[in-house]
Amino acid sequence: MKAKWAWHAVLLVPLCASAGNQTPTAQTAAAVSITSEPHHHLSLQNDYVKVYEVEVAPHESTLLHQHDRDYVYITIGDAQVTSAIPGRQEVHLKLADGEARFSRGGFAHVARNDADTPFRNVTIELLRPQGELRNLCLQVIANEPAACPGTPEKPAPAATHTAWPEFKTGETRVILTRVKPRQKVNLRDSRWEQLIVALDEGVITFAAGKGPEKSLRPGGSVWLGRGDVARVFQNGGDKVARFITLQMQPKGSQEPAPAAATGPIVAARSATRDSAKRGSPHTAVEGPSSVPMSSVAACCTTKRRTAPKIPATASGATSAEFF
Repeated sequence: MKAKWAWHAVLLVPLCASAGNQTPTAQTAAAVSITSEPHHHLSLQNDYVKVYEVEVAPHESTLLHQHDRDYVYITIGDAQVTSAIPGRQEVHLKLADGEARFSRGGFAHVARNDADTPFRNVTIELLRPQGELRNLCLQVIANEPAACPGTPEKPAPAATHTAWPEFKTGETRVILTRVKPRQKVNLRDSRWEQLIVALDEGVITFAAGKGPEKSLRPGGSVWLGRGDVARVFQNGGDKVARFITLQMQPKGSQEPAPAAATGPIVAARSATRDSAKRGSPHTAVEGPSSVPMSSVAACCTTKRRTAPKIPATASGATSAEFF
């Protein structure tokens, strides 16, 4: 897969961005629940999320189905799709492999695959109200600047990975991580509940070997609770491996305080002695070590990254209702 990491954005795209004819099926059929839509396969469920793996064959469509909750959807492989909402004009989208987007719920639609290849995504229903949406390193709200704490400098040769916080709501943060070939990343962060979604192949292992390995294919996911045994994402291949993390505020708590150092990039040293020299409080794992994803090494400048402009609807609204 192409590592199109620069703009794997979480974007709010207005419904009138690209118009076409209305779909008769979308106008006349009764909407089914997302759990009853045959292209949506429930793969993980808990008190925070419902995760669906979605696959639509070339030039086929989903049933008209209802989205009642806010959600994030992540495209697996490049795609060309059309969203048809009853009574509205169709929206045509070209989606990049690994691209993640956010949508408010409260609508029904048909998704049509316009490509000659299968359309795949991971749809993550967020089961708690999400509150205000805010830009981080990418401009997810039109007419408001990105609020990125810095821009990446060239990673040190010993760095194991980089992480880019894309956006946040009052409950959830979305982060894209790129792991170097044959490197490991410590996934544990006791401040958050976390959902990991793989964009490339990788293996989840337990630190100190306290449990079985779990192989992740593109689109595969794993839940990491705050009290779980520490785990590690391992890239055993010869290319960069990517994954997206949804970090969720634990129930009954306020948003965890940020790490002492802030910035968009994690650049972890592979040598334990390097961490000791910097006074790192994090425990090294076997092989290359790293800090938790939410902790950030002092690797970044204070310049802001330029985000792409997002067109607004005629009314100036930016909420999207797609997949």
